[in-house]
Amino acid sequence: MTSYQRAGCSSILQNIGLAFLVISVATNISLLHPTYSGAITKIPSASIVVAFEPTIPPRPSHIGVDNVSQKYPVTLMNTSLLDSFTTVALQKLFSSVPKREYAVQNINLSFGHETPSYSSSPIVNHDDGVTLLVGRSASGKSTLLRLLAGMELPIDGCVTINGRRLGGDARVGLMPGMPSWVKMGFPSSSGAEECYKVQPVILQGKPEFDDTLSVIGRIVQTGLDTVNQCNNELKIVKDESSVEETNNLLQNLAHDLTSLLTISKEQCASPPSELSPSGEYLFGIACSCMMSIAPSIAIQGNEYNDCISQNGFHYPILLFDELFDTEHPSTVEKCNRGILNLISAGAVVISATHRPGHFMGMASRTVTLSGGKVLMDEADASFSSG
Repeated sequence: MTSYQRAGCSSILQNIGLAFLVISVATNISLLHPTYSGAITKIPSASIVVAFEPTIPPRPSHIGVDNVSQKYPVTLMNTSLLDSFTTVALQKLFSSVPKREYAVQNINLSFGHETPSYSSSPIVNHDDGVTLLVGRSASGKSTLLRLLAGMELPIDGCVTINGRRLGGDARVGLMPGMPSWVKMGFPSSSGAEECYKVQPVILQGKPEFDDTLSVIGRIVQTGLDTVNQCNNELKIVKDESSVEETNNLLQNLAHDLTSLLTISKEQCASPPSELSPSGEYLFGIACSCMMSIAPSIAIQGNEYNDCISQNGFHYPILLFDELFDTEHPSTVEKCNRGILNLISAGAVVISATHRPGHFMGMASRTVTLSGGKVLMDEADASFSSG
C-alpha cells in the first residue's frame, strides 16, 4: 500500500469516527431532552425548561390598560396652620407621589401572552419574558403598579385583568393581613361564571418567615392564609368538605409552582433560613403566586374547585417594585430560569426598576415612562425564550 493510499484510509477512518461521535452526541441529547429528537438545535442561554406536566392546567393571564390617567389632590396649601403646613410640606417633599398634576396620563398598554378581543388597547404584545418599567424617580412607575394591582382606581380609563374590569364591587385600597414585603388589593366578589380571576401582587422585598414550617409548608400556608383572608373579605363561609378540597388544591398548586421555579425537593423540605439569597427570592415569588391565585380559590362549594381541577385557572400576575435593585446581578441571574418557566406557563411578570441590566436575558420588553407618559415601548431583540 502506497503512502497516498495509507493517508486516504486514515482520513476515511477519522471521518467514520467523527460520524459515530456526532451520532452518539445526538443520541444522548435525544435521551436527555426528548423535545430535541430528530435535530440538534442551539440551546439559548436563557432556555426555558418545563420538565413536568402541571397537576392543575395553567391558563395564560393578561392585563389591559386602556387610556388610563391618574392624578392626586394637591394638599400642600390646604391649611393655614404653620405646624400642619410644615408637616404636609415635608410629607409632600419626601413623597414618591409625582408633584405634577397627572401622575400618569393617557396610558395604553397591554401585558401578557395575548391581546383578547375585549381589550380596546391598540398595542398587541406576546410577553414571553419580564416586562420592565423604567424611568426616573416620579416618572409614574409606582403609580402604574398600584393601578395594575387594583389598589387605586384611575380617574379616566380602566384596567382589565383577563377581561374583567378592576374596581366594580371590590373595595379599593390595600387588603389587610398581608406580609410587609408584599402589597395586594381587595378581591372581587364575582360569581362562578367569572371564576378564573387572579389578583395582581406587588413584591418589594425578600420574604420574612421563621423556621416553624418548611419551605413547602410555608408556601401552602401562605396560600391558605390568603384564601381565608379573601373569604373573610367576601363574607364566604366554607363547609368542611370545601376546606379539605381547598387544601388539596393548594398542595397541588404549591408542587406545580416550586417545580416551575426550580426549587428542589431538598430546598422544599428545608427551613427558609437555609435558602441561598436567590433561593429566598424564588421562595418569596412562590408565596406571592399563591397570594395572586388565592382569590380564584376563595369561592364556596366543591363544584368550583372541580372546575379548577379540570379546566385550570389563570396564572399569577406579579409586579416587582424595584425588587432586585439592591442585589448583586449574579443573584438575579440565578432566578432567571425559574421566572421564565413561570412566564412560559402563563404568568405575567412586570418589574419597575432602576437597574434594567439586572434583567439581562430575562427581560423581553422595556416600557420607558417620562412625566407620567409612555415615552417608548420596545421589545428586546436579543431576548430568546427558547
